[in-house]
Amino acid sequence: MTTTATFSSRPAGITDSHVARYALIYLRQSSLSQVEHNVGSTARQYKAKDLAQEWGWPEDRIIVVDDDLGTSSTQAGKRRGFAHVLDLINRGQVGALFTVHADRLARNLLEFAQIVTLCEKHFVPLVIDGELKDLHETHDRLLTILLGVFVPIYIHTHNGLRTIDSRYVELAQTVGLSQWDFVRRVVLPGALPGFLLGLRFAVTGAWLSLVVVEQINSTSGIGYMMELARTYGQTDIIIVGLVVYGVLGLLSDAVVRLVQRRALSWRRTLAS
Repeated sequence: MTTTATFSSRPAGITDSHVARYALIYLRQSSLSQVEHNVGSTARQYKAKDLAQEWGWPEDRIIVVDDDLGTSSTQAGKRRGFAHVLDLINRGQVGALFTVHADRLARNLLEFAQIVTLCEKHFVPLVIDGELKDLHETHDRLLTILLGVFVPIYIHTHNGLRTIDSRYVELAQTVGLSQWDFVRRVVLPGALPGFLLGLRFAVTGAWLSLVVVEQINSTSGIGYMMELARTYGQTDIIIVGLVVYGVLGLLSDAVVRLVQRRALSWRRTLAS
């Protein structure tokens, strides 16, 4: 169940047992340039501390982890902040994890699945932009993972829109295209390649997330079956599970590639 937070009251999903542990606020920006130019975004991340105090956490039980502001490394081991967050959650010291957006929790989908799984295992709810996500509720867990998977779709679609040739825009203005025709003939064809590329990354990331989630703190699924097989030394079951994951991943990627070829049949590229 998703509970929308208000500054005047604490949501029912946050109990005294949560407040007895730390409120953890994790801040992240990918580069020093983003820290310098996206001042509003950084300030918004710091304001999560005010929300934690509104919900009953005293200042001495609020930890702000901002070591990764401006850190460009893609490896968790080189990011002290991310490693610190994982360590605190693993030790059961965190009552809630605050962030302004799901993509601020990790730099890739595998790390995102890792931190979501740890939060579920240690009963740590996520607070994303003021909304409480209880990861033991199926709806909230799926929604949180979908938010993380959505990130590559957004990034590549946005990049596709930004790289639309300005000559097409000028031509549309010259011939007097209506707003709807401009969207249909210029914007959508320009954004579609990026959207489909992002969709391929998202599908791959979804399978990676599923593998991690099913192998940690799960009671069903292929990953759970493989984890049991590992415990009892049943190598054949582990191999079957890996093959099933691989086949499902290849099939889903093949479906997206087929849609990509059909939808972009009008493009002339080196690959075609």
